[in-house]
Amino acid sequence: MSPSTILDELRGGHSAAVRTGLFWLVLGAVATVLVVVLMSPAMGGLVGLPGHVLEEPAPRTSARPRPQLTPVQKLAARRTSVRVALGQVGVRERGANRGARIVNFRRAVVGPGENPRAAEPWCADFVSWAWRRAGVPIGFNGAGSDYVPELVAWARLQRSWRWARDGYAPRTGDLIVYASGGSRRGHIGMVVKVQGGRVHTVEGNLRDRVMRRSLKPWDPSVTGFITPV
Repeated sequence: MSPSTILDELRGGHSAAVRTGLFWLVLGAVATVLVVVLMSPAMGGLVGLPGHVLEEPAPRTSARPRPQLTPVQKLAARRTSVRVALGQVGVRERGANRGARIVNFRRAVVGPGENPRAAEPWCADFVSWAWRRAGVPIGFNGAGSDYVPELVAWARLQRSWRWARDGYAPRTGDLIVYASGGSRRGHIGMVVKVQGGRVHTVEGNLRDRVMRRSLKPWDPSVTGFITPV
């Protein structure tokens, strides 16, 4: 039945029931058209999204304000994070990115979709674990992160990102971000101390283990630093 015919029936129908039924039919048709249009990809609607996105929560794009710590508390947190990280030196993978201790580091990263048994690079999990053990969880909403670019994004939002090229003098407990694997944010470790013009670090997933190393803060591989507190 065409729209004009329906309107004629509404105006001149012989039965109130018929007119009422046609009225609701037209209303339902209009509502259906509106829903289809609004949900279409051209309107940015849900039809344009892959199915798995509809099932997942919104990405973490906001940052919980960092806890207000006194200078003494900040220093204690920095020292504690480094102490617990150094206590893991020598831990090695058991298989590619696997092992009971590696799984333990990954448990520091929480949130929907996180799988501590996933065989993935774990340098970001390691620093997330160390700072959680120090009582100051890092990352969006304190959830930690297994992805270095996400930690950098969090730091920039918190205004705690420092470019190495700007001559920043890193401190104990800072996170050091390296260019690696074709990305300027491809690897991350923790600053233990700065001595003799060199930065001494402890890092997870470095040569498949937790180990220490030292380098100059302006080394070309260093992209920048994160100050968690």
